[in-house]
Amino acid sequence: MSFVFYLEQIIFPASDSVHQDPGDVKYVFDTNVLIDISSGAKSNLPGDAKIAVSALSLVEIAAPNHMSLSEAEDFIASLNVSELIPVTNQVARLAVELRKVHNLHALDACIGATACLMNATLVTNDQRLRRHPVLSTLPFPIPQQLEGETP
Repeated sequence: MSFVFYLEQIIFPASDSVHQDPGDVKYVFDTNVLIDISSGAKSNLPGDAKIAVSALSLVEIAAPNHMSLSEAEDFIASLNVSELIPVTNQVARLAVELRKVHNLHALDACIGATACLMNATLVTNDQRLRRHPVLSTLPFPIPQQLEGETP
């Protein structure tokens, strides 16, 4: 039984729909990946890879020392992101549970929960997220063996 399925049965009311429609999204980019890409790093993902970003990443990258909100929105749009995912009640609830399993910062837990609920791989260099026993993660840049492949 998967962790997300377990949580759906235990903590989410039966009337709540936990899964957002994931479509073909395979990856969720963490904010640190977005910052690296904005500095010129390449994602190494196939051009048809479906990528989502948490709306919380706007909060993190639209900072006075990095870029304005409009620049952040334009930058994310330029990445051909399939979806900017809002923070829903389901994301918040799962984030609480993820923090219980492994000590995470609140925003990181929400971004990790977004990836879980979308059944996507979180691309991150955050070592706390990478070590989380529930999250499926990849480091950035994506390892060479995944280039050109759609896992």
